Amino acid sequence: MNRLQRFFQNIKTTPPSLPRILPRGGGFAEASLRVVRRIVEEYLTGFSIDEGVEGLILEGYELPFNVKARIVRSGSLLKYVVEEPPMTPGIVDQVSRLVVGVEADGFKGPEAPGVEVVYNYSKIVSGYGPLYPFTMDEGVEEVSLDRKNGRIHVIHSKYSWYGW
Repeated sequence: MNRLQRFFQNIKTTPPSLPRILPRGGGFAEASLRVVRRIVEEYLTGFSIDEGVEGLILEGYELPFNVKARIVRSGSLLKYVVEEPPMTPGIVDQVSRLVVGVEADGFKGPEAPGVEVVYNYSKIVSGYGPLYPFTMDEGVEEVSLDRKNGRIHVIHSKYSWYGW
């Protein structure tokens, strides 16, 4: 279990003495939301899988949550390019509120959150984070991470014969 998941799991079991040391103005709930917002923002914006690959698009298709996937030939290589919904401060705030609300007593909001909020919340609770889009693509058979350069390598069922 990673640090973020432990934090979300333990958010309900914070020691009662903690509110005395929190800054004034807003109370414990507001301070909890600020902490969660900071962690959510770092988690959602701290990694990028976009690299703006130029080349011949062999195939492009849409995954759930308005995520777009493209298979691009760039020189002699094929690249799997993911385009996620844009991240805005408003989405970070909504995801943070959703995390606090769901972890406290289940989602009871007046209206259903937007697709971008649900997508980013799913990235957090799945534990896959920036790798989450790959889990939604039925064509992706394997994902590996190169420790030397941080590149993600993908084996795709439809294009496996090209070599990646």
